[in-house]
Amino acid sequence: MRPFAPRLVGLCLVLAVGGYVSPLSNGFASQNGRGGIEPILRLEKPRYIAGEAIRFWVGVKPRNSQTIPEELRKPCSLSITKPDGTRRIDSVGWPVDGPVDRGWSGGWGFGDENVEPGVYELVLECAGEKTAALELVVERSEIVSQVKTLL
Repeated sequence: MRPFAPRLVGLCLVLAVGGYVSPLSNGFASQNGRGGIEPILRLEKPRYIAGEAIRFWVGVKPRNSQTIPEELRKPCSLSITKPDGTRRIDSVGWPVDGPVDRGWSGGWGFGDENVEPGVYELVLECAGEKTAALELVVERSEIVSQVKTLL
């Protein structure tokens, strides 16, 4: 019966004080109490045709908070692995307007790059947090290659 007495006293103290935070969980709770960041990467559609403009969405949203702390508002890195296995990394800066402490989203793409048919893998990393790899499929179209333009 003796081991039960200290637990009973501890329970009474918890009820009297109104709460208890374990020393082991104290650091963990304070780290998670800070706002975090969650990168966003979303395709406009599941498949593209070679030759068409390719656009997808990148951005961030706050995690565990309503706002994003200023120290986390650094440029993100977009990793693009091409069908041939080569990889490039684009720097994705935060917008210069709007309430950036609440998150943002914007269009991104390959620009003037010649996009080959195949599967591209995209991963967005912001403040040490990464999205899951997202596959972007570009298909060859026989019909598009038969179309001729007149000048």
